[in-house]
Amino acid sequence: MPTAIGFGRSHIAMGPAASLATLGAGLENNFTYDPQEDGRLGKLGLQARESGLLGTTPAGIVGLHRLTVIEMKWNNDSLISGVVPAVMFAPDSQCNPVLGHPIDKSSKVSVKVRNEDATTITDLSPSFTLGPYPGQEEIDAYKTDSDDTDDDAINRMGLSHVAIGPAAVADLAAAAEVTYRMEINEQGRLGFLCLNIPRALGGDIRVTSIKVDNDELLTGEVEAGKFQHDSTSNPAFGHFIERQSKIDVTLRNDGAGTLPDVAPAFSLLPI
Repeated sequence: MPTAIGFGRSHIAMGPAASLATLGAGLENNFTYDPQEDGRLGKLGLQARESGLLGTTPAGIVGLHRLTVIEMKWNNDSLISGVVPAVMFAPDSQCNPVLGHPIDKSSKVSVKVRNEDATTITDLSPSFTLGPYPGQEEIDAYKTDSDDTDDDAINRMGLSHVAIGPAAVADLAAAAEVTYRMEINEQGRLGFLCLNIPRALGGDIRVTSIKVDNDELLTGEVEAGKFQHDSTSNPAFGHFIERQSKIDVTLRNDGAGTLPDVAPAFSLLPI
């Protein structure tokens, strides 16, 4: 009997065949997914454990700060530009984007994760939530870039990207100011800025500038904590960006130590 929202589809989540992985320093792992029925991708969720620490909170979140998602593909179509910090997809993330991409039994979905740190990460487990199968009208919208659909909350109008980050992570030394540049490979709409800065260090880091094609979006300086992955006061941007738009985020470290492997990133909203 068809369900009220699932149209007879029963699967609500999808993980890879081998859902737990260990990543040594600098190593990568590519997770592939084999959909068993029609549906659509919801949110990617990531959990991990830092070697030597027990539990997933706060150890799991600490572990995620050391990881980046360097590739996400849906039927060989890239869903991200640059590297995206794994904390964007943490269980408590407030900036995790809804994907909405339709899938069936022939779909190919993959996520590649890299350990940017010298510490081994264990029990890495990425999985997707699944939504009900979209109608043919929405599937056609993905293929034709049409916006002729009633499901505007999910439809991305033929555009695939769900997040953008810089080309690589970069350390933020004490008293240093670093600008991280992001460039998107297709049109999009900025969602939430996500900083992979541990909660305990949020007060030491200041966001001194956010620019979209040299248009400044900040007045004064803002504490980095506002843009941490679990911040409930993180503002939605909503700015439209074009292919090859340049987004610059500048951070300053007012603390006494170097903060390694920093990679600010934006989630992207449906157009």
